[in-house]
Amino acid sequence: MFGDNGVCTMDDHDQWDDGKELTEAHKKLARKQVEHLVQQAAEQALKAQGRLPGNIHEIYKRITKPEEAKFNWKAYLRQFAGGSVRSEIKSSRKKINRRLEKEQVPGKKFLRRKHILVGIDTSGSVSDGELKEFMNEIHHIYKAGAEITIAQCDTDIKSVEKYQPTKDIEIKGRGGTEFDPIIELFNKGISTYTCLIYLTDGEASCTVKPRGRVLWTLSSRSSMNESLPGSVIKLN
Repeated sequence: MFGDNGVCTMDDHDQWDDGKELTEAHKKLARKQVEHLVQQAAEQALKAQGRLPGNIHEIYKRITKPEEAKFNWKAYLRQFAGGSVRSEIKSSRKKINRRLEKEQVPGKKFLRRKHILVGIDTSGSVSDGELKEFMNEIHHIYKAGAEITIAQCDTDIKSVEKYQPTKDIEIKGRGGTEFDPIIELFNKGISTYTCLIYLTDGEASCTVKPRGRVLWTLSSRSSMNESLPGSVIKLN
């Protein structure tokens, strides 16, 4: 509200009561979106000068010094994703083909490796701290013995690529939030993927029914959303 002298004043609170109708989830989403817009403006200004804040820059970098995992992925994946794996064949000198034993021909060793689709919520409601948390957990999922395909999504899928621990990851998105595109991608690749692990703040709904196992992994800063289809955990 502007006064007679043209100066903006804060005396008029008539419209402030509208905010009381907001739920805590909506308030949190609004705060995160405002914080993201402010930070985005600051980043653009710094990029123009060739400088980027250290905490943002790390998001794009591979994990070289991982923090301790916030979830026991090795134990959980053994139970959660143990029913479906992709087979690989490697030659092994330890296992000799009996029919060709005299020729010392290496035998075949069957390796069973999980292939997991990991969805990353890159919407504006997810903070940079939450994204860093997600990247750290992905590193530990990989270390637990899984092949990983990462799909980034806000309102639609921004990228789908194999996870390579030695390669930097560029975050794409930062718009609204839709969970359905990742579920649809998972359903189409149900014969390829062992399961879907969706890393998110949980602040949206899902209308598409998944055809396989889904583990919704909510950030440590998020509120539980048990309406999501599948198993839901929260990082601590």
